[in-house]
Amino acid sequence: MGVVSQSVGMAFGLKALGTSRADQLARIEAAGLIRQGRVFLLSLEAIRNELGSKWPARSELVWDTMHKALVKRMPAPDVFIRIDDSTILAAVASVDAYEGQVRCAEVLGATLAFFLGRNADSDIRISRVSGLSEHALSSEPVTLGAPPPAPSKPIKATAEPPGARNGERWKPPLAGRSTAAPFTSIEKGVVPMRFEIVPVWRLDQGIIGAYAIRRRLPARLETYSDHDRELMDHALIDLLVPLLDEYRREGGVFALIAPGSFSSASARRPRLDMVERCGSVLDVMRQAVMMEIDGIGVGAPSGRIREMASMMKPFFRVLTACVRDPAEVKAVTRDYAFQGMAIDAEHLTSARLEELIRSLHRWTPNLIVHSVPQGADEDQLRALGVSHVSYREILEPGELPRSELTPDGWARASAV
Repeated sequence: MGVVSQSVGMAFGLKALGTSRADQLARIEAAGLIRQGRVFLLSLEAIRNELGSKWPARSELVWDTMHKALVKRMPAPDVFIRIDDSTILAAVASVDAYEGQVRCAEVLGATLAFFLGRNADSDIRISRVSGLSEHALSSEPVTLGAPPPAPSKPIKATAEPPGARNGERWKPPLAGRSTAAPFTSIEKGVVPMRFEIVPVWRLDQGIIGAYAIRRRLPARLETYSDHDRELMDHALIDLLVPLLDEYRREGGVFALIAPGSFSSASARRPRLDMVERCGSVLDVMRQAVMMEIDGIGVGAPSGRIREMASMMKPFFRVLTACVRDPAEVKAVTRDYAFQGMAIDAEHLTSARLEELIRSLHRWTPNLIVHSVPQGADEDQLRALGVSHVSYREILEPGELPRSELTPDGWARASAV
């Protein structure tokens, strides 16, 4: 029998939230998550009542414990916001509404049991956000343990929840696109760079949790100059702006991972140029794009990473960092706590990759490994602490990628 959550319909004033959290709520609504029933309010009131006068001194510990448990159970692109002293908002984009409700209930129940020393359904208070206005957020109670609604007609079983494969339903599909983006390097001449869009898989569920734009270069990234990397970023924006326009038209609800160079993001002129060129799609960038900063290196000046992050974070949904060497990990994690970390495994030996994974897993539960070989041992990667992977397409000699599309050609190709 389903247990009715003890939450009643609630409304929260938003004036006290501050600009940052209010903006997060606006992006969550714009992504359609409230309309899809994927946003929940989780109450810690039972712990507050139990602690009584000790609550002010212990509330930060309770909040931190709850937040870490949610992030571990539901890593990015899911978002968690502290609404008031004892209420957490969970916006679940990675799974469907029912599965999100179940996971929220499991994490809340475990946290309550830890601090209260008892297991009682009556302590679990969850409600589903039903509306968001300029000044208030409203919600209604949910029934815990009730089965999901039965489909109106038989559907084919699939590991992916409805939102996760949104990119695959686009015409042409999002995954598999390959765009030539050559540029002229002062030292290397014409560099035949290519962008590919690949699915990013969640290892804990075997579902597509995001899509990633990957750069394909004839030489390792560290061999290119800062000027070359700025040209790479220009080419990325030429791809990203029309893609986000398309995202807006298609009603995308997933996260899109895009690579960005530290040398450009940390310097005022190229950083401003990048933001200005993305002006028409900044709203979608804040809603959907996870910027993955790479090329930080081991010699980044103290404070420069933090300064870069403070300047870039307002324009993206999530800011992560990509590393290629164990020596880089200390520099990357010294000044700023990125919301996730990534590894490009393309040129790494198995031993070096394992060393990197172990060193990064201490810093974050959100760890993506890109360019994983097809047939890699996913169980081993998961055991090491990897949360997400993307695979590199393996081509036969002389075979072309699945798509030779340029941004201007996507619409034409959809009619073929």
